[in-house]
Amino acid sequence: MELKSSLTIGLFVDNFYPHIDGVVMVVDRYARHLTDLGHKVFVLAPKNNGYIDNFPYEVLRCNSIPLKKINVDWGGPITDLEFVNKVHSINFDLIHVHSPFSLGKFAVKLASKKHIPCIATLHSQYKQDFYKATKSKLITWLLLQNAMQVYKKTCETWIMGETTRKILRSYGYHGPVRIVPNATELDSSKNINLELKNIETEYNLSGYEPIFIFVGRLVLLKNILFIADVLKILKDKGLNFKMLYVGSGADENILKEYINELNLSENIILTGMLEDRNKLAALYTRSDLMIFPSLYDTSSPLVQIEAAAFNTPAILIKNSAAACFVKDDVNGFTAEFKKEKFANKIMQIINDRSLLKSVGKQANKDLYINWTDVIKNVESYYSEIVAKHK
Repeated sequence: MELKSSLTIGLFVDNFYPHIDGVVMVVDRYARHLTDLGHKVFVLAPKNNGYIDNFPYEVLRCNSIPLKKINVDWGGPITDLEFVNKVHSINFDLIHVHSPFSLGKFAVKLASKKHIPCIATLHSQYKQDFYKATKSKLITWLLLQNAMQVYKKTCETWIMGETTRKILRSYGYHGPVRIVPNATELDSSKNINLELKNIETEYNLSGYEPIFIFVGRLVLLKNILFIADVLKILKDKGLNFKMLYVGSGADENILKEYINELNLSENIILTGMLEDRNKLAALYTRSDLMIFPSLYDTSSPLVQIEAAAFNTPAILIKNSAAACFVKDDVNGFTAEFKKEKFANKIMQIINDRSLLKSVGKQANKDLYINWTDVIKNVESYYSEIVAKHK
């Protein structure tokens, strides 16, 4: 369906820059590309004291409380009269909720009051988040029911793949669902020779040992310690390698201590969070294999798509949501969630360089998708939803 005019779109999210995670990246890319297409886009998020917004779209911030332990700013939109008045003055055509907490709840109430179509995207497996925080099945269930009230009040919920549909249904949502994949703006055709030289010097990657990479938040839910256990097995088997953990997170110090305990300090590099996308592209290019054993991520994680842009395949947990588009030994690799078997699979991969290369090329063909193509579809879906609502 062709758009007759530009839309005014509100993207509501409970965590935003300077904090960086997959959801923040997705919201930013939506906002940038939709703005480039001529739409008026507002991102509505919690304040971060000291951070100055500088984006090609407008960001409206509400009062917040910093929760340093989990590295987020908890928004309190209803406590911020200036924010409430500003938001109510905007004639949104559509509201898109990207997290179901304080900003998400505010968004669905706003949409209902002003009769605006409202959709949501399920980005995370919240049940795992809640249980990790509470260690209580009852409290986890109550929190999950509370979060799902946001999704149940929307026109439809967007997911990245079929495996996420099962997760969503298990949470109690039975409304309309639309599959809209994530993507990346990273492009292997860009000249990054200078960045490649710089990272080889900075991280001492000049040798011939295999290079592994993990990109994401350093939290236990991502199985970052499982990676270290696997690496310890590989080292004990005599494999020389370098491992790059790219990112930061609440459990970073736990990881550092564990690396020292396993005597892996010479093999592992923690780069911290990288905002330089060219530097990240160089790290993907230089790496042989992405190790991503997360049982937390929903289908086709953003970092898997980014790695595929540079012909770097990933190894994931067999039958996990993150591996839903992966065919073992074809466009990626899978292994059971057992340290020895996972390590043995990596040894097989590293010992068959021709297979590694062919799988990387196929990953690029099957898994890589750019934001330009995705946002064209998003624009069409938005138009369709707005038209139905009139």
